[in-house]
Amino acid sequence: MNRHEEIQKELKELSSRLADTEKQEGFTVPVNYFESLADKVLEQVKNETVAEPAPKPKQVSWFDQLAESIVSLFQPQFAVAFASLALLLVAGVYLYPKSTTTNTELALTVDEAEYYLAENLDDFDDELLLEIGLDEGDDLYLDSELESEYIEEYLNEIIDEIDDSTLDDLL
Repeated sequence: MNRHEEIQKELKELSSRLADTEKQEGFTVPVNYFESLADKVLEQVKNETVAEPAPKPKQVSWFDQLAESIVSLFQPQFAVAFASLALLLVAGVYLYPKSTTTNTELALTVDEAEYYLAENLDDFDDELLLEIGLDEGDDLYLDSELESEYIEEYLNEIIDEIDDSTLDDLL
């Protein structure tokens, strides 16, 4: 059996009705259809009237555009939004608690400033301290509460870290 007969036999087993249908040609094309198609299309194109070009849009000046955009801001939805925003700003300015402290209340005493500088001396640049008038002769560098053994311990730690050239410069 050839391949076509095998397929037909299997088709009859699955669906005898489908196997019994005859083959039919789907579509037929009229005689000389493709030869005359190009001529028919060209004839239709020639017969069509040429459409008029679209009119050019009216040129609007920048001033007119600006005026239209400003007028559009006064539409009800925008006007309500602007009025609400203005009301919130005015209420915020009047209802925001004003500071009742004055500059004199915030000022530090000289003792407080010296104590702060003494405690945080390492955080300041030496040049900055010299600019504001503090030098090594001031009491700021030696706090009276420091005991001599703490000072000696600190100096022993630092002397190990100082290189020879810096030590020569200091002497």
